[in-house]
Amino acid sequence: MFVDRKEEFSVLEREYRKSSSFVVLYGRRRTGKTTLIERFIENKPALYFLATEEPEVVQRRRFQRLLFDYTGDRVLSNFDQPLDWESLFLMFSRQKGKKILVIDEFQYLATVNPAFPSVFQMVWDSYLKESNTMVILCGSLITMMLSQVLNYSSPLYGRRTAQILLKPMNFEICSEFFDFRDKEKLLEFYSITGGIPKYIEEARRFEDPIKFIVEAVLNKDSYLYREPFFLLEKETDAVGTYMSIIAQIADGKNRIGEIASAFNSNPSHLTRYLKVLRDLDFVERMVPVTEKNPERSKKGIYLIKDRFLNFWFHYVFPFLDYLEIRKIDPALKSIENTFRSVLVPLVYEDLCREAAYTMAARGELPFVPEKIGKWWDRKNDVDIVGISEDRIITGECKFTSNPMDTRSLYLLEKRTDMISRGKEPFYILFSKSGFTSELQEIARKRNDIKLITFLPD
Repeated sequence: MFVDRKEEFSVLEREYRKSSSFVVLYGRRRTGKTTLIERFIENKPALYFLATEEPEVVQRRRFQRLLFDYTGDRVLSNFDQPLDWESLFLMFSRQKGKKILVIDEFQYLATVNPAFPSVFQMVWDSYLKESNTMVILCGSLITMMLSQVLNYSSPLYGRRTAQILLKPMNFEICSEFFDFRDKEKLLEFYSITGGIPKYIEEARRFEDPIKFIVEAVLNKDSYLYREPFFLLEKETDAVGTYMSIIAQIADGKNRIGEIASAFNSNPSHLTRYLKVLRDLDFVERMVPVTEKNPERSKKGIYLIKDRFLNFWFHYVFPFLDYLEIRKIDPALKSIENTFRSVLVPLVYEDLCREAAYTMAARGELPFVPEKIGKWWDRKNDVDIVGISEDRIITGECKFTSNPMDTRSLYLLEKRTDMISRGKEPFYILFSKSGFTSELQEIARKRNDIKLITFLPD
């Protein structure tokens, strides 16, 4: 299926209308980059080349075959002695009319030939830029795409006319993949797949999330069972260390000192690894939204941002010894105990925060906050906090089978007093199961409360 990606598609179409353009499309594996490209170049004059880890001469030979098919030029017909890259790209640039050159998994060419980014930079500056060509460089290894294409040290730095970081799909779009409309069940699937299109394609074969988990995640013969190993093997040079760090975070060790203590290590030794995990969007560092200097705050905690990895490190990694010998009961028992009561509500809270962003952007809140996040101290926390110079929005999210009652409002008001510092408050309450009549009556009489029975459409 091809669902959504309207914004990314419009960027590609805009770039295509230019006389020349250089687009960098990147993102983690399985997010649908190649599918997006395939749909975009459909019925357009395009040469699509998939780079691999094969020897460079083999790749030049394969590119030359594709170029021969594209141009019909007999100069290219001797595949035993492929031309050099510069000659090949020069011949492509001489083709008349608008054309697209796609190099997918670009980072592999730079791996087999570290000079390739410099070669391509010269080719772009000398030929392709003036030849009515749209170049799309695509890559799924984020750290390598950053170093080889996007960073200041790269020879290709400054050439791009657009860049697209293809992220997982949001909950609303993910729901379009499924034939049913049970919102709570859809949220459970989303809490497992994390909006990764490839994973959703696998999940949509099932109507029950637990059956999906058993057959497609806990099953050692399924690709999702070993997916985190695969992702980290491609992106990092010390898979075991990165796996262990994520596992410690899943185990509740959220501060860098706690993680380091688990390894009997100095916290400074982990900084490099945590930066890589943040660059990959696997892990995020959060601070209370009220912190004025977030990067230097000592209140920072690390959380697993990638939702599939969050699920996997909570329910698969701790039970690998059992799962390797096909004993799934210990993992399944843990899932039955906490998946719906702990993990899904945390994802629900994230969605409520995202909804608050959207509402603010649409003008559905009294003001547009400068930033929205959450707040906590040693004893208290607030799920949603949005602040501006003189106003504050605070919010509570309840994913329970019972309606939210007045106690949630009173507790939110009390905690808001702790952080408002004289700012005028506004309260937004999200509940899966609605609200008691008493709380609804209070909200009707006040203009500083918004009640939302919420599971996204």
